[in-house]
Amino acid sequence: MVQPLSLLKQPLHTDDCLYYDVVIKQAHHGYAHTEAKIYNTDSTLLTLSRQRIAVYN
Repeated sequence: MVQPLSLLKQPLHTDDCLYYDVVIKQAHHGYAHTEAKIYNTDSTLLTLSRQRIAVYN
């Protein structure tokens, strides 16, 4: 379950460490789709991210 930032026990600070866990779901011919999760240091899930990426030469 994603924890709303407004309900965190400790506020986030600009020098806090966050953990980024990403999985490449599909990649082919310069295009990719990724899904990621961002956690704080006590392993609370803060956000989900889905990205589509295109690489051009």
